[in-house]
Order: sequence, then structure tokens, then C-alpha cells
Amino acid sequence: MKQVYLSVVLHNHQPVGQLPWVFETIYGESYLPMLEALEANPHVRLSLHYSGCLLDWIFANRPDFAPRLRKLAERGQVEILTGGYYEPILVSIPPDDAAGQIAKLTATVRERFGQEPRGLWLAERVWEPHLPSILGKAGIEWTILDDTHFKMAGLTESQLQGYWVTEDQGYPLKLLGSSKLLREILPWKSPGEVVDHLRSQASEEPRLLVMGDDGEKFGSWPGTYDYVWRKGWMERFFAALNENSDWLKTAPAGEFVASQRPLGRVYIPTASYEEMMEWALPAERSHELGVLRRQFMEGGGDLRLASFVHGGAWRNFMAKYPEVNTLHKKVLRVHQKLAAAAVGGGLDNRAWDDLWAAECNCPYWHGVFGGVYLKDIRHALFAHALAAEAAADRVLHPTGSWFETSVEDHDRDGLDELLVESESSDVYVALGKGGGIFEWDIKTAGVNLATAIARRPEAYHQTLREALAAQRAAGDAGGEEAVKSIHDAVAILDERIGEALLYDWHDRWCLIEHFLDADATIDSFYRAQYQDLGDFVLQGFDWEPSGERAVELRRNGVVRHSGGETRVALAKRLVLGTDGDLGVSYSLEHLGGPSVECRFGSEWNLTPLLVGTEYEPAVSVEGAARAWGREVVDEPTVKAISLSSRGLPIGLEGTPSVGARLWALPIEAASASEKGYERTYQGHCLYFHWPLTLGPGESASFGIDWRVRPAS
Repeated sequence: MKQVYLSVVLHNHQPVGQLPWVFETIYGESYLPMLEALEANPHVRLSLHYSGCLLDWIFANRPDFAPRLRKLAERGQVEILTGGYYEPILVSIPPDDAAGQIAKLTATVRERFGQEPRGLWLAERVWEPHLPSILGKAGIEWTILDDTHFKMAGLTESQLQGYWVTEDQGYPLKLLGSSKLLREILPWKSPGEVVDHLRSQASEEPRLLVMGDDGEKFGSWPGTYDYVWRKGWMERFFAALNENSDWLKTAPAGEFVASQRPLGRVYIPTASYEEMMEWALPAERSHELGVLRRQFMEGGGDLRLASFVHGGAWRNFMAKYPEVNTLHKKVLRVHQKLAAAAVGGGLDNRAWDDLWAAECNCPYWHGVFGGVYLKDIRHALFAHALAAEAAADRVLHPTGSWFETSVEDHDRDGLDELLVESESSDVYVALGKGGGIFEWDIKTAGVNLATAIARRPEAYHQTLREALAAQRAAGDAGGEEAVKSIHDAVAILDERIGEALLYDWHDRWCLIEHFLDADATIDSFYRAQYQDLGDFVLQGFDWEPSGERAVELRRNGVVRHSGGETRVALAKRLVLGTDGDLGVSYSLEHLGGPSVECRFGSEWNLTPLLVGTEYEPAVSVEGAARAWGREVVDEPTVKAISLSSRGLPIGLEGTPSVGARLWALPIEAASASEKGYERTYQGHCLYFHWPLTLGPGESASFGIDWRVRPAS
């Protein structure tokens, strides 16, 4: 009799820093219903993966779940996979961290579910050819990739009904290919249609079809809970599997691997799933590839060519989003500190766990949902990285008070950065890019105050623009229903989203200096459509020590204005307090050319958790409460400002040395989620500025003192 084996592998994950209500919702929509369905259908056998960060929540909040799942494992119905505990991209972290994370989740599976996992779920299926040696040393025998990976290596669909073997440095690894077709029809086609497809693949020889995908698609993806559970799709599907069990065998993937011969040897190039590789490209090229792929498919092109058309490598997200690179390089630096601290003993081992938590993959990329734009998650990862760093610092600097500076290419862009570190804070300065602060860590509180994200193009913005243009055209024609249809088809969740289709010409850091015309407007500054008269924002600065716990940055630049070109020396002195305070003093000197009259300003882009409306911010100017919300606000004269919120354990007080005009601007990105397009709040820009007149031989000085205090 012709037979076919079906291995369903469900990956269940919620990231570090996920909001409590999201855990609750998805548990009720996906994780619990699937457990109950498996309990009621012992004939259905499959593989399950749960990330450690999800298990942590389950163990703490749903203690009955794990014992029930263990019963399924003990009766041989389910196989539990291992992986990196906090779901990291394994190729992007130090090998020691990868080994430690895998060992931690393997031990958890062993202790909680009574199995010794040999299969691994590879986060986002990000593959590089050296992975087999990393996984082999961790005791891993097999993993799952997409069929896309195999096709990029030259294999065809018909060659993927089983498993292949690869190796690196002599460490073998068995590879299974997850069928894209099965991922697309489960659960979107009826159980009968799914079974018909499986029947068409049956053979006299043992054949395996694998469907590896997110467990959340069965209940938590938009519209699926009603369809899969309330309307009984899953019940009918499991019944269909039972009714056809004479020829359709469900089996955990590891069981098939252990009992069958491999199909051969293969070497897979660097790859991820098809969409991820598309998203990794720069926005314009990503959009072009998406259009090309749709035209190819709709035009009836030769599908054999499709496997030769693909996007870029996952690592390119660190070039596409500087904010991703900042987090990644922070984690690498903290790893080095922990390794140094561990040599002499005395390091709290929990520090490694904090570091590993900071490696959770979710804010390190972006596609058509979430990723780097999830502000709570990127804040949480920085908090864990800083907790690990603080633990290392306590070992490396046992005397308590300390202050160090170093210059190195920290972010690996070919330009040097100045790293100023102390017992309470880190201030990282981009010497080659305007002397801006790209990381401002209050380690004692676990907060990076500089996590705002620049507004930049995304591949899907062109689709959004086209939809908004069609909506306007339909509205002008009086077609209310047409407007609604366009709105619904593209899932525009925010009527003001068009206002967020603005792009910055520099990164949204702190300590950025501008020279603006006196008639520059707050609207032009908000829209990043103004002329900066100076050449200081993107150019290089020199530096030198400047007294106790202080450094000075200096650049001789040019201010171009209607009266000509004026050479100006700009120096900015930073003083780090022992409690995280930061004092900034500016001095400007006329070096040559005509007199200049303009407005000199200092831009500070702060974490969204400090001023975001969802965190109930408390903002005051001169002691008077303000309700900025997400509006553009012009404060004519500011001598003192206070910021705090329930989102952070600290508040911030700023005191300009001279009363300043303040433009307070929300930083909003037009981003996509699984539900549609919306404006997402990504930080707040505080731009302090003063009138400046500099003639030959003249100088001027300004400053801002920042005081960190416990949140009230």
C-alpha cells in the first residue's frame, strides 16, 4: 500500500519583554486549545517547540500546562524540540552563548517533560554553513529548514520527501525541509483538500512531508481563532488524519529521522525563509523584489526559476537598521566583559542568563510586522544587557567608583567611537558621525535613554502610498464605499498614517547640533525638511580628556548662511556624574569669515518609554504640568524640564544654562504589523535652541545639565 508520513512541527514563542496581556491572549487562543486538542486525539503525533522565554511565563502563570504536556510526551504522542533558550539567531551570537542557550533549553525539556531532545528549532530558519559544528558540539542531531534553503542548493521539490545530511568540520547534521505548500494550505484549505494533497504524495517507498511553522497561526493570527477552533477546522482535520491512518501516518520528525535512511549529502548556502531574505534587502530593492516575484507568479513564469530568485542575508538587518546594530554590538561587548569577569571567579552566573535574554531575536529585524519597531521589547533587551554588564563591572571594578574611556570601532563601520564608561552609566559617542551619543545607558536602572528610532523608508511604504492616493481619489469622486473598500483591503489602522511617511536624514541620537536660519519653523524641523547651515551633524569630531570624569569633543567646521561662509569651532564637554547625571557645556568660537546670525540648537532623542502616552508620562516645564501627547509642541522659554513615566524606574530633569526655546516632537514611524499599517511612536525629540550671533573674535557658550532621579 502506498503510504506517506506527515510530520507537523509547531514552533511556539513569545519574546523577552512581551506585554503580559499578549501572553494571556495567545495562550488562550493557541497554546491551550492545541494542548486540549492533542489530549483528545491521541492518534495525532507531532513535534512541538516552546522557547524558553515562553516556558518561563507558562511555568509561572499556568502551572498545570507543563504536567499535561509531559503526559503527552510520556505516551509518545509528542516530541519536544530544543533550541536557543531565548530564541536567538544562533549565527549572530558568540558560539559559547549559543552552546549555553541550547544546553539550558535542553535541560529544561529533560527536567520538565522527560525527554532528551535531539532535534532543534532554528530561530527564523537563519542558516549559515558553519552551523553544523556549533550544533554538533551541543549534541544536536537534526533541525528543520524551509524547502527554500534546499532549492537554493539545487534540489527540487521531489527530492525533499525525507531528510539530508550536511556537515561542518566533520560534525554531521541531518536536515529536514518544511514544505512551503503545506505551510500555505494549513489551515487555510479544508481538511479534505489537505488530505487530497497528501494522498497525491503517497508512495510505496517511505516518504516524509514536513510542515514546520508557528503554532500561533492556529488561533492567534488574524481571523484564525474563530475559523480553527470555534468553527471546528482543527477537529475535522484531526478526524481526517484518523480516518486515513491506514496510509497517512503522523509521526514526530525525530522518529522518522531515527528510523529511515538519509536521501544523501547536501551543503546549504546562507539563507532564511523566503520573506525574511526579501525583508533583509534595502527598502527600495526589497520592494522591487516583491514586485518582481508577484509579476513572475501572476504571469505564469517557469516555477523552476523561482528558486534562483531570492533576497539578502539576515545579517544585513544590522546595516539596514543602525539601531539593531547598536543592540547587537552592545551584547557582544557585554559578552567580552562577562568572559573577563569570569576568569577570576566571583561572577554571578545569573549574569549570563541576562546576556542570553538580550539575544532574543525579535527586535533584531523587521519584515511586515513588529521587530525592531517593538519599543517595549527592545527596551527589555537593553535592560537585560545592562544588568549583565553591571554584574561584570562589579567584578572588574570592585572598588566601586570608576571612570574609563576607550576609542575603538565599536559598531564595526570603519570609524572610531569613543566609549565612556563608569560605575553608573555608559555614554557612547560616534566620533566620525557628528559626535552624537548613540547609546546613553543608566546601568543602575537598566535603561538606555537613547533608544529612539529614525524614520526611514520601508518596502511597504510604496504600497501604503498607493492605497492612500486611491483612497483620496475615491473620496474626491464621492465614493464612500470605495474609500472603505480600499481602506479595508490594505488594513489602514490609523487615519493619520500619511503624516508619518517622513524620513530623517540623520540617526535619532542625542547630542546633535544644528545651526538653523532664524526663520526656520517647527513644522519644517518635524518633517526633516529644513536647511542645516552647519556641517557638524554628519562629520567627524576629535576628542581629549577634560578633567575629572570629563571629555571634550571638538570640530572646526563651517556655517554657510546668506552672508557667506563662517568658520566656527564647536566644542562640547561632557561630564559624567557618579549617579548617572550628565553635564553638557558648549563653546562656540568665530574662526574666520563674516559675522553669522542664526539659531544654535542641541537635539536629544529619548526613549519612547519616557514620554509615550501609553506610559502615563509626567512632563513639567518650569514646574507646570504639560500634556504633550503625540503632538508637536513649541515651548517658548524653558529653564527647567522634568520627564518621568510609569514605563521607567527613573526620571530625567534637564536644566539649560541659558533659557532655551524647546521644540518637543514625537518620532512616529509608519510601520506594519500582522493587523495592518499604523503610526507607531518610537521616541521623543527635544530640541533646545538659542539665538546665536558670532562676529570676528567672538565666542558664545550654552549648556544643558541632565539629572537622573528615581521615578516619582
